[in-house]
Amino acid sequence: STIYHRLMFAISCADILGSVAMGLTTWPMPKDEIFDPSFFWEGTRLGNIQTCEAQGFFFVFGTFTMFAYNGMLCVYYTCAIAFKMEEQKIKKRVEPWLHIIPLAFALSYAVPPFFTKMYNATIHEGKIVLFC
Repeated sequence: STIYHRLMFAISCADILGSVAMGLTTWPMPKDEIFDPSFFWEGTRLGNIQTCEAQGFFFVFGTFTMFAYNGMLCVYYTCAIAFKMEEQKIKKRVEPWLHIIPLAFALSYAVPPFFTKMYNATIHEGKIVLFC
């Protein structure tokens, strides 16, 4: 297993999380919730508030992690090609940061909406905020 393969595995896992959350479309939305009729929600709604929040979290976490890991792949190539660092040196000094930074970045965007209740389909001052 090389650094490249570990980064690609992390990108793939993050992309799967975000893609599955997006692919669930309206299913996790609260089935008993009444939505603004001017914004028509087509599709089957089978969930509750918790499933809606979980979908929102995994969508945001997965996509932000995937994009951040793509950036870390660029950093890895910069170290390997431009700086001509040895694989062992990258593994010891750089690789931990190649995983810490994307996860911290994604968590910093995915967790706060739980506390501000922005993962539910709600109307705030006549505008729809983040939703499932």
